[in-house]
Amino acid sequence: MNPELLERLACPKCGRAIKLFSDNQLRCSACGLMVQLDKGKPIFTPVPPGMHAAPKLSRGPEQGSRWRQANWRFLEKVIGDLPLEAVILDFGAGHGDFSQVLNKRHVIALDVYPYEEIDLVCDLQEAVPFKRACFDAIILMNVLEHVQQPEKLLKILAGLLRPKGVLVITVPFLLKLHQTPYDFYRYSHYQLENIGLAAGLEIMYIEGYYDPYLLMKESELNMSSYALSGLPYLPRKLGRLLLEFSSWITSAIGCLSGKGQVVNPMIEKSPYPIGYHVMFRSRKGKK
Repeated sequence: MNPELLERLACPKCGRAIKLFSDNQLRCSACGLMVQLDKGKPIFTPVPPGMHAAPKLSRGPEQGSRWRQANWRFLEKVIGDLPLEAVILDFGAGHGDFSQVLNKRHVIALDVYPYEEIDLVCDLQEAVPFKRACFDAIILMNVLEHVQQPEKLLKILAGLLRPKGVLVITVPFLLKLHQTPYDFYRYSHYQLENIGLAAGLEIMYIEGYYDPYLLMKESELNMSSYALSGLPYLPRKLGRLLLEFSSWITSAIGCLSGKGQVVNPMIEKSPYPIGYHVMFRSRKGKK
């Protein structure tokens, strides 16, 4: 078991110390709660019904979609600004898509599904197995859209932050449904600000990622997969030829337009953000 994790665990039932009881169990010294371990991972809450492991994909600064690449650059900057001794909770870590950015850092990886790369399985909306104020940073990389009770979750996470600790979020806006049926929300920057303030957090900044090229490619995929597929043979063939030509033009424009831009959404005139990068800070310890 990750020693960083064991040091920060608390009983989700009574809040007292919870320790290793055997090779496959944790036990609360006060109320006697027992928690099973699976391959060294504590399982605090059951896996949501029907949930399956998402496929593991290659990730990196030049891999994945341009949205994911923008997320990577954002997180690299955030993590680079943290002290080396900072303890980080990677919430919804999955396969560890951003583990290279977090390499050589003090990280605890959490998810509701028992991925091989994580340290514990827990839905914090159902149980909170941590001591209060035990993390310097908590990151949610493309996770918040999969949370059913975001306001409740952010209040819980705020309670886990140390004074001046930071909550880091990337979340899509104009992006297709994914990991269904566990894709619940899309947030504007106005709502992100609202739920952060309601959780008692201070807004450091919210930035929008804008990339018309991505919107064009998504539209082409939608046209190819759905709109054209139901047409009679000849219109369908003509449509696919035209779409292939359009795709070539779109790709050329994409090469010329760069990798999108990150802009303050309060001043950006475009109403089509791909998603948002957000940083909140704990107000604890402030006079």
